[in-house]
Parts: sequence; structure tokens; C-alpha cells
Amino acid sequence: MNPIEQTQAEGSIQLYSRAQLAELLSVSESTIRREERAGLLRTVRVRGKVRYRESDVREYLKAA
Repeated sequence: MNPIEQTQAEGSIQLYSRAQLAELLSVSESTIRREERAGLLRTVRVRGKVRYRESDVREYLKAA
């Protein structure tokens, strides 16, 4: 079970920073930014910082 599926199974809502998401997906932060700019990966802002909802990341992975 990957970390995203594990969090989903636990029933909690997870937000990832760009660095956390890049590490989780084994890509660079630049890749995350590029996908975001292309409209493929949705973001939310929390206190002015960009975060990625686990549900949005799952949708992104399904579409990839």
C-alpha cells in the first residue's frame, strides 16, 4: 500500500507541501510546479503557502 492509500485508509485528510509531494512521488519540485502550471495538479493555499490535497493527488495519479 502506498503512503497515499494508507492515509486514505486511516480516514484523515492530508495536505502535502511541494517538497513532501515531490519526495512522495520521487520527482523534483520543478516537476510538481510544472504539473501545477499546466493545470494537471490542483493546489490550495494555507496561510499563503501552497499545499496539495491528498484527494487531488490521487486524481492526478489516476489521470496520469
